[in-house]
Amino acid sequence: MDNVGLLATLFVVIVLLVLFFITYKGRSEFFEVGKNNDYRLFYYTDDADFFLPKVHSLQQLHETHASEFPKEFLEKYYALRFETCEALYKHRKSLPFPASYVENLYVAWASLDKKYKTRDRVVVWYPRDRVERFNFPVVVKSRVMTNRGMDTEHGGHGSVLMKLNTVRHYDRMENVVKKRAKEPFFRDKIPQLVWRGAPTGYGFGNNIPFRTVSRETLLKKHTRSLSPFINVGLIVKKPVHETWKKYQKEEMSLDELLKYKYLLSVEGNDVATNLKWILASNSLAVMPEPQVSSWFMEDALRPYVHYLPVRDDFSDLEKQIEWAEKHPKKCEKMVMNAHRYIEPFLDETKEKTLQTMVLQYYLDHFRWIP
Repeated sequence: MDNVGLLATLFVVIVLLVLFFITYKGRSEFFEVGKNNDYRLFYYTDDADFFLPKVHSLQQLHETHASEFPKEFLEKYYALRFETCEALYKHRKSLPFPASYVENLYVAWASLDKKYKTRDRVVVWYPRDRVERFNFPVVVKSRVMTNRGMDTEHGGHGSVLMKLNTVRHYDRMENVVKKRAKEPFFRDKIPQLVWRGAPTGYGFGNNIPFRTVSRETLLKKHTRSLSPFINVGLIVKKPVHETWKKYQKEEMSLDELLKYKYLLSVEGNDVATNLKWILASNSLAVMPEPQVSSWFMEDALRPYVHYLPVRDDFSDLEKQIEWAEKHPKKCEKMVMNAHRYIEPFLDETKEKTLQTMVLQYYLDHFRWIP
């Protein structure tokens, strides 16, 4: 072989290797991102780098965000020392916010060395189902994504993500995984899209930051749909405003929902509670592109890889289900990809280790003064 032929062969080999690397890297992004603790630590604390050179004032936090951090509750509930966190944990059933929030924080903090429990170590958090960014290093359960242009009036920085309220967000996912062997396969399920949910999120007169996805929009367009593929309705466990009664439908149990091929996930006040267990099931998740992220790293999910995408206004909902019915193998692949995505979040030991890493990072990097 002459030199020209050798160089041509070498060039082809290099191109193939590059293409293989790109493909493998893409697959890693889709399937392995949750297994990389270094990446996840960076992801959860990424915004916080904006604040590294600073010591922060609780008074300034209150003055800037008086409605979220009222003075009478700031040091009692929101600016915690370890002993305060421990006391709240012991009396968590009487707290004015979900008990599982403080439980997760306390368990992680209790596992750290004594040096992280001195009185000068303070964690400021916001235990709510909200998505504000505070321009301060505040520990939150969820935050609005900046890559979709959905910044709130508070700005584009702040928020250290922690795994909070796990009973509500992760227990059902784990239960679905345990029962999956007895669940019908995707191809054997009822060919219909189903959604049941509460009147939360943007719309319904709720006072939350603007987002382009609204459950109110979904209900107005599709509750009375004549399509055989769509079955969506409102579920309210307390008296509902007269305006929304026309959208109410019968409640469905988890076992009933899992009989259907397509399950719709729509964000409410923050992330969609049902997304995790849908991805764990043999049904296909259908949803608009996420606008809020949490410990689950919703923005790492990819359309047509992990879920079937629909437009923010749900105008293509029926069209997308019709497409899915014509491409069952592609849908089954998305279901399998979703199973692979959730695997790292099922490893309880690694999850607790990572929660501790995030809290330790926070306590190492940030200081609060009165």
